[in-house]
Amino acid sequence: MWPAILIAYALVGLAIITCTRARRFLRDKDVEARHIPLWKFLVFYALVFAAALLLWPFFLRSWFARPGTALEAAQATGGKLIVAGFRQIGACNGCPPTGKTSDEKIIEIYSRVVTAFRAAAKQRGEHIPANCLNTIVMGFLQMYEKMGQKFIEEHLRYEIDKYLASGLRPEYRRELPLF
Repeated sequence: MWPAILIAYALVGLAIITCTRARRFLRDKDVEARHIPLWKFLVFYALVFAAALLLWPFFLRSWFARPGTALEAAQATGGKLIVAGFRQIGACNGCPPTGKTSDEKIIEIYSRVVTAFRAAAKQRGEHIPANCLNTIVMGFLQMYEKMGQKFIEEHLRYEIDKYLASGLRPEYRRELPLF
């Protein structure tokens, strides 16, 4: 990889010096410079063309890659950290989430539970700390592996209604840091 970068760097530098005003600047400042013969230009451009033909696979991916936004990159990184955190806690405690639950499902459950509890907290004019939300999500991940998707959807509605009526359960006030 490094040789390709060095060659590309050298070729770009030569192209800039040869094809731009930099050439004239260097020629005018250098009192000993002579006009470069046409055959040298032709050889140089033939070499550049040959290098472009040989090196295009190295640059193709970067030229046509879909540019991602900073938000997309942050969400992808955050998702990996969330999954790794819950999996590590589960492994240390011998509880779900295990390999039965996919990374995508962990993110889905996390998003659903956190969104629902934040909306309910907003209705109550309260703020639930992120580490408390992690505790709630961990409980839902355990329920998902033991009882399935339908149960956690019904239970989420029940827990939100209970929270709106009487506040956050004492067992949910325990903080669970992921990082």
